[in-house]
Formats: sequence, structure tokens, C-alpha cells
Amino acid sequence: MAKGLHAIGLSLGLSAVLLSGCAETNPKVRDHYLTGMTLREAAAAIPNDASRVYQFVPLTEGAEAESDLSDDASPDWTIIAACSSDAYVEDIDWLELAVVPNRLLDEQTRRDVLNGYYRNAVSCGWIREGMEAGPPDIPKR
Repeated sequence: MAKGLHAIGLSLGLSAVLLSGCAETNPKVRDHYLTGMTLREAAAAIPNDASRVYQFVPLTEGAEAESDLSDDASPDWTIIAACSSDAYVEDIDWLELAVVPNRLLDEQTRRDVLNGYYRNAVSCGWIREGMEAGPPDIPKR
């Protein structure tokens, strides 16, 4: 009986070591992984002191972009492209997010977002250049 308890104790101890090791080595979140998240979902990963620039993107040719965003953590807006001052969200000072209201996203557009179709809606280069260059060209359907 003592051998059985010893084996269980060893097994539990080894499991605890393995689990604690996993917790310490979680990979950092890359900025492009924010794509497809709502602003509320992304807010948990974005540092509170990070500056944000929003691109309000029209999804179709001739449409006007909506820009009535009133909450940086809104569940009603989806990020369709992202870039930042650092590749890892936890380390950023600023980021640029292209966003659209969820109600404008049909299934095909959601697939396009996840496949990177709108990745050129952000560049972050124009932010680094002092904003004189203006926003990038945005693809429209």
C-alpha cells in the first residue's frame, strides 16, 4: 500500500511541476492575432496605456465608413486588421486598428478578415512618419 501512495505522490508532484512550467512559458500574443476579435475581446490583451489609432473602413466601393465608435472596448466592432509599435501586444506603446461594425460583417467578409484580405487597411508606417503621409489605401469589394 505504501508503494502505491508513493507512486501517486510522485505522479501528482510531477504533474504540478509540468503544469507550473507551462504557465510560465505562455507565448506572447502577436499584434496580427487581434484580427477578427471584437474590440472587447482585444481589450483584455492591449495595455491600458497604449495609444490607439482607428481606421474606420468601408467594406464596399462607394460606401462611407462608419465612425461612431464611442468605446475602446466595444463588443459591437470587429478588428479587421492590426499593426503596432511592437510585434507583441503586451509590449506595445501604440497600435493601429482597422475596425468595422459587426452588423456589416457577413460570413464571406468574416472569412476574408481571417484570411488577411484587409491587412493593408493598416500600415503603421504613416504613424511612425508623424502622420504626414496619411492613412494607407484600403481594399474595397
